[in-house]
Amino acid sequence: MSPKCDYCGQRNYRFVVTANNMTFCLEQVLGNPPTKDCHQAYLDNLEKNKALKTAKVLPELSHQERSNNVSKLEAYRKELKQKRFALRQQSYR
Repeated sequence: MSPKCDYCGQRNYRFVVTANNMTFCLEQVLGNPPTKDCHQAYLDNLEKNKALKTAKVLPELSHQERSNNVSKLEAYRKELKQKRFALRQQSYR
């Protein structure tokens, strides 16, 4: 009985087990590059996913949208400042 690959799902008697107890197919003839290396494909896929997550581009805002957002932020900050002031006043009474 051969273990099931965690990447491709096939059962293969030639495999590699990682420190995380994940098994991957590895078909290779000694002295030649591997014909199937699921572990390397898994690592490459992880790197691509990380690159895609970090490369998310924020949408460009028009001048009007940017000024609206800034005014909303300033109003929110002012509201928080007033709430903190009211809490401080209540704690002194």
